[in-house]
Amino acid sequence: MISNQIKKTEAQCIAEHASFCQAACPLHLPVRKLVSLIRKENLSGAAGLIQKYVYFPRLVAKACPAPCEQACQRAELDESIAVNLLERAVAVNASFPAPQLVPEIQIRKKVALVGGGLSALAAAWVLYEKGFALTLFEKSGNLGGRVHTVAGVSVKDVALDLAPLTALPIEFRLETEIGKDISLTQILEEYDGVYLSGDKPLAEAVLGDRDIDIKILQTGNPKVFIGGGILREGEDYSIVQSIADGRRAAVSLDRFLKNKSLTAARYGEGAYESQLEFQPQVQAITSRVKPAQSEYSVDECLAEAGRCLDCRCISCSRECKLAERFRKFTKSYIKEIADAAPVMGGGADKGEETGCTLCGLCGEICLNALPLCGGEELVKENKVKNKPEKLDKPGQPEQSGHAAVQAETKTDDLPVRDMLFSNSDEFSLCRHRSGREESAYLFFPGCQMAATMPEYIAPAYRYLQEKLDSVGIFLGCCGAPADWAGQPKLFEQTMAELLAKWSRMGKPVMIVGCATCYQQFKAAEPQMRVKLLWEVFAEYGLPQAQRQPHTVAVHDSCTVRHEKEVQDAVRRVLQEAGYQIDELEYSRNKTKCCGYSSLVFCGNKDAALKAAAKRVGESPLDYLAYCAVCRNFFVSVGKPTYHILDAIFGQDTPEKACRPAPGLRQKEENRRGLKRALLQEFYPDGRGPDQDDGPLLFISPPIRRLMEERLIDEDNIRKVIRFAEAQNRKMIRPADNHFIAGYKPGIITYWVEYACKDGGYEIYNAYSHRISIGED
Repeated sequence: MISNQIKKTEAQCIAEHASFCQAACPLHLPVRKLVSLIRKENLSGAAGLIQKYVYFPRLVAKACPAPCEQACQRAELDESIAVNLLERAVAVNASFPAPQLVPEIQIRKKVALVGGGLSALAAAWVLYEKGFALTLFEKSGNLGGRVHTVAGVSVKDVALDLAPLTALPIEFRLETEIGKDISLTQILEEYDGVYLSGDKPLAEAVLGDRDIDIKILQTGNPKVFIGGGILREGEDYSIVQSIADGRRAAVSLDRFLKNKSLTAARYGEGAYESQLEFQPQVQAITSRVKPAQSEYSVDECLAEAGRCLDCRCISCSRECKLAERFRKFTKSYIKEIADAAPVMGGGADKGEETGCTLCGLCGEICLNALPLCGGEELVKENKVKNKPEKLDKPGQPEQSGHAAVQAETKTDDLPVRDMLFSNSDEFSLCRHRSGREESAYLFFPGCQMAATMPEYIAPAYRYLQEKLDSVGIFLGCCGAPADWAGQPKLFEQTMAELLAKWSRMGKPVMIVGCATCYQQFKAAEPQMRVKLLWEVFAEYGLPQAQRQPHTVAVHDSCTVRHEKEVQDAVRRVLQEAGYQIDELEYSRNKTKCCGYSSLVFCGNKDAALKAAAKRVGESPLDYLAYCAVCRNFFVSVGKPTYHILDAIFGQDTPEKACRPAPGLRQKEENRRGLKRALLQEFYPDGRGPDQDDGPLLFISPPIRRLMEERLIDEDNIRKVIRFAEAQNRKMIRPADNHFIAGYKPGIITYWVEYACKDGGYEIYNAYSHRISIGED
């Protein structure tokens, strides 16, 4: 199952492992949370937290040996956090809540607890809540055991902490000595389970030469469990270890009496060594706060809590915009994705999986090199795979040509349709250099460079022909939109067609103008020799041009974060062009995504724009990118950004750095025009693509901007109108005689408000949604 694949990633994540102090505490008091509550001056909340985990808060505050302090990472810097003093300050300055012990269910089985120390009392606490009938035997007249010998512990402290137990219907048989007032044999006969703590001779009478299972505290007699002083003879008294023993034995007794496994899922009981990896932020050296009196005042308590390093592994959560947006730590997020994967596959959408750019930064900054992206990608593929096969409604006109391909592949998302357009006869082209029968190189500029900066393609091709001679031209799209959209079959089909063309050309060296194309080709065909265009410029030198060099911040594309040779080539090109480079903090292998990758902009526009805004805010300088999409996306959020070709060909003007990307329709026109221009210049016998614009559309600038924002192009507008007019499936609004029509050519339904005008149609509004509207 897909969720199992994602859970493998979850299992490797250490983000939610216990802090070192919590793991060292036998009771696993969440010290990090305790300190956080104190920092917020929520001492009542801190008191409730202590009560919940230790059962006997006043006694623990005064008697705890504080193993957590020995594990504190602050000690490596100066001094450990004074956790025990913080606990005592809470005990002095706040009131502990009165716990309400209520049995989950009444069970007709009896348990005997031998010994009145905190180990047996902790076992009683757990077993009462489980529903067992309890009898506690203590040879003295007092409860509490060795805690009475700890300096500073008062009779009042003991009475207050034990009050929740002594008020329960538990039979306390004080001044009852085993072997004198009642025999051990009688106890074993009358009770279904027994917990022994206290004197060792009593245990020896039961155990003999038989071993104890330390993990579950079971003796050779399966109904007898031990802990406390019996188990730890010769050790210094530890109140938290005694309570932990009683709690562990109670869990074993509960399972034993319910015929459940005594060993399953017992990891992490008692003190253990945390697997957390932690890189502390730079901290000032500060010694422990010394209390003016015997205990911390509230102000001293707050000051000491402020020294905590808050040990946790959150590197990826700190830098990943997705984790930041949903306010989740990594492991919780992975678990949620795994649990929701089957639901998402059926069509439900919680929104998170459309926020991951699959950029890989999380894996780079993770101390265990663990990427979250794999789970996101699996969910996307599963979501698409489980969409209904039939997209068109009965009675809709049969589609043909390019539209039929869209229906066949279940695509109508704009980027995927854009990919299909780029690989159609409208733009696709693959030829040797004019007059040649073979190619040593093949120039593949990519669909986005061709769409947004077509003016550079012909000069770049001329340069390549001059320097390398035998260079063919290959126009198309690498298939990344299908890959990012979670449609592996469509991607594989697209890549197979591209590789077949490349093979027919003699498998030449591919020179690509797009970092994403570079990565897609390398991954799909390891035998293919691929270079980015900038590597050629770095090797053979730049063309003559009048440039305006200055200092820029270089943004590395996330798709080539591991390609050091590419990154170096970009910097050599800029240095030759006279530029000064200011390296961003997150660059090269730790570069951040622009926000567009994996089509996040199409599914979660707000998240994409926030990622872009955060990235461009890392430097006040103008940016320079070598990915057309990155460049255009940064400009869209107001950051002057050059493309590397601007610098190479001397078009690096301030106006060029601020030029917005062309609109959806213009991108298609640019590709058509580029193909036509290349054929005319480099292949005199060639001709450009034929064009059938369909119905004439009148679109005002405000409506065109609205369409751009909503990712609706003219092609979709025409589809809706064609369908509405051919099938007479439209509504009319009497107030202004505007037609309103909807059409679902794929997975998205488009709606258009229009009216007839001068042999065409004037558009007044357009919007889309993914809701399927059923019809009877």
